[in-house]
Order: sequence, then C-alpha cells, then structure tokens
Amino acid sequence: MDDAMPSDEDADLAPASPVVSIRTEPGEVPPDEAARVTWMIDQIKAGKLHWQKDFDRMRSDMDFASGLQRPGQVSYEQDFYTLNLVLRHIMIRVATLYAKDPRAVYRRQPKLDFEVWDEKPDSLAAAAEQVGKFQQDAAGMGHNGGPPMDDGAPAPAAPMMPPEPPLAAMRLLADYEQGMMARAQAERLGRTLELLWAWFLREPRPSLKPQMKAMVRRAVTCGVAYMKLGFQRRMTPRPDQDSRIADLTQQLATIERLRASIMGDNPLYDAYSRQAAELREALTKLQSQPEVVLREGPVLNFPRATSIIPDPRTRSLRGWVGAGWLAEEFDLPSSKVEEIYHIRIAQKGDESARIRETAQRPDGSPQADPAVKFWQFYDLGTGLMYTVAEGWRAYMETPRVPDAEVEGFFPYYPVIFNEIEHETRIFPPSDVELLRSPQDEYNRLRESLRQHRIANRPLYASPVGAFDKKDKANLAGYDAHDVVPLNSLKEGEPVSNLLQPVQKVPIDPAAYEVEGLFSDVQRATGSQEANIGGTAGATATETSVAEASRMSALSSNSDDLDEVLTEIARDFAQVCLLNMGVDTVKTLVGRGAVWPTLSREEVLAEGSLDIVAGSSGRPNRERDLANFERAAPFLMQIPGIDPEKMAEYALRLLDDKLDIASFLKPGLPSITAMNSQAQPQAPTGDPATDPGAQGGQGAQNAPATDKRPGGAQPAYGPSGNAV
Repeated sequence: MDDAMPSDEDADLAPASPVVSIRTEPGEVPPDEAARVTWMIDQIKAGKLHWQKDFDRMRSDMDFASGLQRPGQVSYEQDFYTLNLVLRHIMIRVATLYAKDPRAVYRRQPKLDFEVWDEKPDSLAAAAEQVGKFQQDAAGMGHNGGPPMDDGAPAPAAPMMPPEPPLAAMRLLADYEQGMMARAQAERLGRTLELLWAWFLREPRPSLKPQMKAMVRRAVTCGVAYMKLGFQRRMTPRPDQDSRIADLTQQLATIERLRASIMGDNPLYDAYSRQAAELREALTKLQSQPEVVLREGPVLNFPRATSIIPDPRTRSLRGWVGAGWLAEEFDLPSSKVEEIYHIRIAQKGDESARIRETAQRPDGSPQADPAVKFWQFYDLGTGLMYTVAEGWRAYMETPRVPDAEVEGFFPYYPVIFNEIEHETRIFPPSDVELLRSPQDEYNRLRESLRQHRIANRPLYASPVGAFDKKDKANLAGYDAHDVVPLNSLKEGEPVSNLLQPVQKVPIDPAAYEVEGLFSDVQRATGSQEANIGGTAGATATETSVAEASRMSALSSNSDDLDEVLTEIARDFAQVCLLNMGVDTVKTLVGRGAVWPTLSREEVLAEGSLDIVAGSSGRPNRERDLANFERAAPFLMQIPGIDPEKMAEYALRLLDDKLDIASFLKPGLPSITAMNSQAQPQAPTGDPATDPGAQGGQGAQNAPATDKRPGGAQPAYGPSGNAV
C-alpha cells in the first residue's frame, strides 16, 4: 500500500491548505438549524409542486422543438413525416436577436460638480480674463519708474498700490478645475469598468457568446431563460460551473478531494490504489504547469429554465415582484459535491454508499458516481443564501451573503420575449407553444398525404383460383418488357378477364394544402414564408409590409434583451467595485486603471454600466453614421466643441473595437494644416506643378471632392437598411 502513496516531491505540489476531511454525518445539529433546514426543503417542494405544470410544459416544448412531435413518440427514428418548422423558426429568431457581443459604456450619475461656476462658457471666459489681467498688472508693477533726475539717473519709482485680486473670479476658476478633475477621474473609472466588462466576457470558458446564444434559444423554446451573476474567488469551487474563469481552481479542488480520501480510513485496497493513482496523475499535470494561476472576478452562468424555483407568491418574473425566496436546484455527481462542500450524502434505498467505496461492482462494471440533488435557497428576509439537501439535516455550508451582492438581492435575471399579463401564470408562453398547432396540422396533412400515396399504389384483383402459384410468381416479379407466360390463360382470352385493376380514391390536392398554415405561423410569431423558405406569390408590397412588422416586433425583443443585459452590467460594476482589489484590476486592465475604495452606498450613487442599444443584436451602424454626417457640419461651427471628442466618436462608429488612443495625439495639427505649412519646394518652371503658382491657399484652392449631395439623405427603416 505504500507504493500507492504519492511521493514527497508530489506532495509538495499539492495546495498549501490543510486537508479537509469528508464528512459522512452532519454530527450534532442545533434543533433550530434542523427545523430551519426542514422548513426550507418543504418550501422548495411546495414551490416545485405549484409550478409543476409550467415545468412540464417547458420540458414538452423542448421535446417538441427537438423533433418529438407525434403523440406518444419516444424515439426520433419512428417512421413519421416530420418537417420541423419550429426548429427553423427558433434558428431564425436566435440569429436575429443575438448577433454579436454586447458592449457596455459607463454612464455617470448626473451631478452638480461645480459650486461656484454656473456652467456657462461666458462666465468662465470672463473670470479667466479678470485673472489674466490681474496677473499681467501684477507682473508689470516692477517696470514703473519716475521721470529722470538732473544727473540723468531715473527718479525713484513712485509707490504704487498692488492691484486688488479678483477673488470671486479666482474661486470660480478653482471650482472649475476641481469639478473637471472629478469628471476626469469618473471618466477614467468608467473606462476601467468598460475594459473589465470586455475582459470578463472574453475570459470565461466556455466562451460567453455561444452561451448567450443558447440563452436566447432557451427563452424562445421554453418561454423564459435566466442569467446568473456570480463571483469566482480564489480556491473556491462553486456548483454552477457552466461558466468559469480559466484557471486551475477546479483541478486543485479535485486534488484536495483525492488527498482527503487517501488520508482517511479506507479499508478497501482497490479504491485506495485507484484514488492514489488518480492523485499522482493530477499532481503530475499540475507540475507540468509553468506556474499556478488562480484568478477571481465576476462570472455569468446560465441555469436551466426548470432549475429555478420561485416563491409561489411571485407575481412577476421581472424584478421578482412578490418573491420572498428563490431556489436553484442542482443535480451533481457525488464526487463534485465532495469537492465543493466536503460532505458525502448517502442515498437511501440503493447501493450508492457501498459503490462509492469500491473500485468496481461485483459484476465487474465500472464504478458508479450517483447524483446528489440539492438547492441554493436565497432568503430575502435574512439576506442570506443557504445550501440544503434532502437527507442532510444541517446546512451543507455556513449561511452567507450571495457571492454577488446586488441591489435586488436575487442574482438571477429572467429573459422573456412573450410576456403576458395574468393573475396566476407568470411563465409566458414560448414560441414553441404558439407554433404547436400549425406544426401538428402540417405534419398531420403531410403524413396523411404520404399514407394516401402509399394506399394509391397500383393494386389488381383476380377471381379465386384464377392463377396457380407459378402464375402468381410470374406476375409479382418481372422485368421491364418481359413476356409473362400464364398457365391459367386460354388462347385468345384477354388478360382483363382474369386480372382487373382496383379503382381507388384519387388524391385531391386541395385536401392536403398546407400553404395556408404559413399565414397562421406569421400571425402567431411574426415570421413569414420568405423567412421560413419559399413564398406563396405574395406581392413585393405585402412582403415588405410583413417584414417591417416582423422587424418592429424583433426590435422590441432586442430592447428587452438589452434591458436585461444593462441590468446585469450595472450589477456587474457594483460587484467589481465591492469585491476586486486595485492590484487585480491593474493586472487585468493596466497600470493606468483608476479604482477607488467606495462603500456600497457610494458605489450605487457613483454611476453604472449600460449596454449600448443594439449591441446585443444587429446594430444600425448605417443609421448612426448617417446621423453623424448630418450633425457634423453644424457641430464644427459651434464654439467650444472638442474636435478630439468628435474624432473619437466617429472612429467608434466605424469600429467599436478600435484603439482610439493609437489615432489621437493631443496638440498635433490636422493633416490638412500640416500639409499647408510644409516647406515650399524648389520652382519647377511649370505653372501646373510649381508650388508657388498655387497661391496662398495651396492645395485648398482645388475644389473639394467630398461634398455631400444636396437634399435629404435616405431614410432608414427598422432593419437599418436604406429605403
């Protein structure tokens, strides 16, 4: 058995934290804690029973969208005609609603940053003029002298009273400088938060973009989807590992579990050897890493639609109106539960406890890793999160505040597209539910047509005993243009006397017409035949009107998605400001990051991250560029407009991922101005090429080539295309 133990060199690679033993019994539990755990589990079970019909409908919608569209169908291989229009609609809806990564911008809360200045340019210019005149007069006092004396020496300077300093103007300028400094700091902080948002959207594994697309697909399929904001801390594994920061936290947690299993009392040699070998392999993998990197920061997870159990008193999913508690259900292998919570819950009524202790079952089959069902219970009344499981009389971990402390307490954000107003039904219908009847009718008609065609295959009838076995074989199987000899056919007798075709009901195309179903699909979901594939001869005007209506509805859904992402981005900024240290932020963003130490109230009052409208869906960049082109000529004529800010905005319109700092250099003249100030070249003797012959304006004498045509610019429709 000593050979199975890890060596000292391997043990040095293990985490420095002490080995935590795996508990198999909760031990002595205070009566109030046991009663509290029982109450929570009863509340969760009652909530599941209350929403059971909605959860069953969601599972049925998932089956229907996947292709199980016949009554009693349990396999995808059954011989039924199925054209999955629902899946096609879901693909189109997802592609339209979510097309790129959401981009966040920092918006500072509107504040009065100036106590003295009234924020009018005229008063600021007047104060600057007064202070400048005072400084000029004070500097000129030393150059005043009297008339020259008889010996030619200048007379002593007459005593002069120093000018009275303009205190009010000086206070105004000082107030202006302090206010602008505060705004600059806020802008720097906002840029830091924007870079953190972009970094944490790129860093998680798997990537967030496909997960967000899956979230939109889940909302369309089930009627609701959820996003969960969490915070990953160093060496703290979590049960919701749908999305995590790419580091070695999970690997180190596995090593801790294996060490605890090996160092405990384990009488079974096979299991001991297997776990020791697994530990050795994990340590070898860890040793191959150049350095152990552990990170922390916000993470987004995407729970299943059926794993979130709201309080039955909930009146609305948006904002969790009326909810006193919320629970998330987990179903993880027992090994993962041991890694996270260091407990082992025995499942009664099966062999789970015994199987976990053995390397193999008696019949030689691989070891089983039974699942453990438990819940995270968020109690609004206490402001704490509890972790409980059936079969464990105590808390699985010490009650604590949620990893991500958000203003609304519950760190879950529902995504809803077909929201309804109902007194008891808070889960809206899904697109699958809206399309179920047209999809069923389409499949039924096509299957009926298929069966009719099968039934209308040629069929012949003959009198009993008209043909012997050999004649039947000859008539049943023959090649083209074969001559079939029939023993029962007399010479000169027509074959029709013995063999006659059976008359069948002809196929009526109108009875199996399905084109009208597309009108029902369009009315129910907004999709039209051109989106699904094929048209029924609609005019261009009708198609354009239908598409404009569809895009209007999708634009509303895109706004709903942007609102949810904006709410997450705001809480994301608060979680970062409350939990992340300045050293970590500067490591991720850069040494120029600004990161203040603020209280929770100051964080809420400072500002927030907002999602740029349209950045989660298809952007209307052409419309934004057209608007900027219209406004730019007028902005250039207004005094006080910062040209660098205009250039920065224009470059961001062209490419929102552009590094603006690499283009802008403060104090540098424009390219046109630098060209006009260039040293003249030597005369060439040719008036067409001689620089001196171009006049004082130089190249500006040439007619401009970028003039915009007169009149109104093209309008932009709902889809962002010029019309």
